[in-house]
Amino acid sequence: MNPDGSYAEGSFGAGGMRVTITHTATLYSRNLTALRLPRDQDLNNATFPTGFSIRTLEPLLKNAEAGRAVFVSSGAASGKYAYWGPYAASKAGLEALAKTWAQELADTPVRVNVVNPGATRTTMRAKAFPGEDPLKLPTPEDLVPLFLDLVLPSCARTGDVINFRDWRTVAQAMPGSGAAIANADV
Repeated sequence: MNPDGSYAEGSFGAGGMRVTITHTATLYSRNLTALRLPRDQDLNNATFPTGFSIRTLEPLLKNAEAGRAVFVSSGAASGKYAYWGPYAASKAGLEALAKTWAQELADTPVRVNVVNPGATRTTMRAKAFPGEDPLKLPTPEDLVPLFLDLVLPSCARTGDVINFRDWRTVAQAMPGSGAAIANADV
């Protein structure tokens, strides 16, 4: 994940694409009654490209020995923030697509999961919460071990939304456990 919250893709491995990590984000702050389509149609920018990416990525991930797809969501997907409706809807849609795709791939070695990073020190977070002390937040680099656990060939978990803070609590209690943490129910 780029510090500014922009999109990132994984790399190709022998025999196909082994890992893809997908993250798109544009924070909208507006009242739902103020939306004007088609001007605001890009509110789905985190959902529609994901659907198109799935169509392209699936054959590549299936061709890999242990294909892994990880999507980045947000706690905002729950709809708990006023004026964040479009952003929340795009992240809730992303989670639904990823979970559905995981079920469709249940009989394959491909694993699909979603990470909710929580409050993270990014440019987008600073714009959304300008008075917050960014030094109290984890950096995007702090999340790397979670992503690495989820893309291990030994990771059996699929169709889950993993909250970084919950995962970190387990990881701190079980240092060096790698796949055990990735497969833990957090």
